[in-house]
Amino acid sequence: MIGQVKFFDHKKRYGFITGDDGMEYYFSSANVDIPSGILDRGYTVFFTPSLNDRGRVALNIKLY
Repeated sequence: MIGQVKFFDHKKRYGFITGDDGMEYYFSSANVDIPSGILDRGYTVFFTPSLNDRGRVALNIKLY
């Protein structure tokens, strides 16, 4: 799926992506497949949507 980074906390290393389905997905920097592990607001990304016990999550995140 394609989405856009809505928010990323650089200190806590987590954020949210709005998918092209209109839903919001939580992610941590551990699931970002770029060397720095850091994404900024507005970046367009590919990701694998998933569900866990807390809700929607983004996995395998790569820059678009």
